[in-house]
Amino acid sequence: MSLISFNETLCAGSVDGYSVNSTGSVRCIPDDCYISLPNHFLRVGRVIRITITGEMSTVGAQSFSPNFGINLGPTGATLIFPCGNSGTILINTIAKNKVPFLFSGTFTVRTVGTGTASTAWGIWKFQSEALLNSPLPTIGGSTQYLQIPTTPAASSGFDYSAVNILNVVLTTNLVSLATVKQYMVEALN
Repeated sequence: MSLISFNETLCAGSVDGYSVNSTGSVRCIPDDCYISLPNHFLRVGRVIRITITGEMSTVGAQSFSPNFGINLGPTGATLIFPCGNSGTILINTIAKNKVPFLFSGTFTVRTVGTGTASTAWGIWKFQSEALLNSPLPTIGGSTQYLQIPTTPAASSGFDYSAVNILNVVLTTNLVSLATVKQYMVEALN
């Protein structure tokens, strides 16, 4: 028996997100995509897909490690699970100027409850010429980095019975530049 459902675009950014050009964690999505998910929206089996495209410049000889984090919670500040946090992405040590990137993934709600009893699991992909060992576009394009948790496990918890703000932050260890150009969140069921 099938689950009767439909795909729904929850938000699609109509303008650029914030340019991240400092160290630390910064919200990188456009203001119009800082969305509140109603209570009980994140039910067991709910699948959310997040797609982010943009441009990134690298600093060259230093190890630049961008790190996307998918956050939920009443203020959008709680990192919900290790697989929502893309981990250290190894970036090319050859300087790149405004090369495109694609960050996409899905997460599925596994359990629900109040407090921090709700959990999810997901997998994420990052693709860019800025990645370590990527060939030049003229000889092969870009490399992909597929990220799952180091130890596959469900997320740290969130409260499905409360309103959850969905937020994406980009954490960097060096001053560089990354700008989100397109951002979309879809409920797949």
